[in-house]
This record gives sequence, structure tokens and C-alpha cells, in this order.
Amino acid sequence: MCLFYHGLDQTALALRHMSRALLLLGLSSGPDHPDVAATFINVAMMFQDIGKMDTALRYLQEALGKNEGLLGEEHIQTAVCYHALAIAFNCKGAFKLSHQHEKKTYDILVKQLGEDDSRTRDSENWLNTFKMRELQVYLYSSYKHFLQCAILYILSWHHISTNHLLRNAFPEE
Repeated sequence: MCLFYHGLDQTALALRHMSRALLLLGLSSGPDHPDVAATFINVAMMFQDIGKMDTALRYLQEALGKNEGLLGEEHIQTAVCYHALAIAFNCKGAFKLSHQHEKKTYDILVKQLGEDDSRTRDSENWLNTFKMRELQVYLYSSYKHFLQCAILYILSWHHISTNHLLRNAFPEE
């Protein structure tokens, strides 16, 4: 029902139902149950969809901790958490972190499913995407720095002061 409400853009109502579901799940199965971690991932996705990335990341990190503790560091559900974290970090523009988390996803999937499994190949594609975005950010910042240095060099070479440029660019009327 929660996902239905979320699909209807009634995320606040969906999150209230998720909160109740987590409470009931905690009472019936205990707080350390794989279903609690799976529900945390669903809650995180809802927060991610409404742009509350920091809250989404907290839920995902909690889910990861539960899955690692309950299922192990190399379980497929743990890989799902790493992938969800990679997507969330990507949304925040933290491409290096998204690449690191997707690398863990890929390593787990290779070990558990093999290189030929479609989920492993999907993870490899995400890994390449995150690496490319990380590279783009690096190149853009390098290019921006280069331009700033070039402008300063040209200004100093021609002995043009910034004040002189501003006076000529914006003459007083």
C-alpha cells in the first residue's frame, strides 16, 4: 500500500504507512531482521524521490549495516544496499563515492553470481558510468582552473589591471 501511495505522489502518506509497517515489523520480527533492512531501502528510495538525499542516505546506511551484520558482507542483499548507496551518492554529485560503492556491489556480484550474470553486467555498466562522471568532474575543474590561470597570465603579461578592465567594460555614464 505504501508503494501505491508513493506512486500516486502521496509520499507523505506513504511514509506514514511505512513508519507503521516498520513499527509492526520490529514488534513481530525484531529490529534485526532482513525485512527491516529491505523496508529501510524502500523508505530511502521514497526520500530520494522527493529530494531528501541526506535522509535517504541515513536509511541506506542503516540498511547496509543491518544486512552486513545479519546476512554477511558478501550477500546479494548487501550488494543491493551498496548499489542503492551508489545511486544516492550519484544524485548528490559525489561521483567518487558512488564509484566506490558500486565497486563493492560489482565485487560481491562477481563472487556470488559470476561475470556473465545480467546483474553483474548491469553493475559493471554503472561502474563505468560513475567512473566517467568522476572523470568529467575532474576534467571540468582542471579546465576551469586552467582558464583562471590563463586569464591571470594574460592580464599580467599585458600589464592590464583589473580596475582598468572594469572601467573600460563598464564606463560611467
